[in-house]
Amino acid sequence: MKTIIMKTFAAGIVATALLFTSCTKDGATGATGPQGPAGNANVQTFNFTANPWTLSSSTTYWYYDYPLTVPTNAAVMVYYTSSTLNSGSAANLSLPITLSGNQIYFKYNSTTLEMGVNSAAGTVGVSNPGPLNFQVVVIPPAARLANPNVNLHNFDEVKAAYHLK
Repeated sequence: MKTIIMKTFAAGIVATALLFTSCTKDGATGATGPQGPAGNANVQTFNFTANPWTLSSSTTYWYYDYPLTVPTNAAVMVYYTSSTLNSGSAANLSLPITLSGNQIYFKYNSTTLEMGVNSAAGTVGVSNPGPLNFQVVVIPPAARLANPNVNLHNFDEVKAAYHLK
């Protein structure tokens, strides 16, 4: 029994010695790599399709509630996304907008982004808009301060400035 313990102890000492003596640094340190692209400074994006819509109790507009919680004082921008505008190319239009006689807009409170559609002419009984695609961009205050000249109503500028995909 003592022989087994002694052999195990000796093997442990040899393994420990090899562990601490076999790791050496060979060669010079490599060159520093190139600077990567700037990050988006915690800018968040969300895509969703609003559907089904709910008719308001006054029957003057349709609404869709999207659950959303954002940092305090963050800029919340919503863009209507359509592939049928501009000859079939994708377009992201900043809300509010008027399309086909309907105004599309949004309101944000602390936990909900409410999308709304009503008649631009102010008439009662606007038709259910059906599925509409939106992209939400949430820009924290520090990111907004770092890019003060970005036109938030221009999605292409926002995308370029905050390195969105």
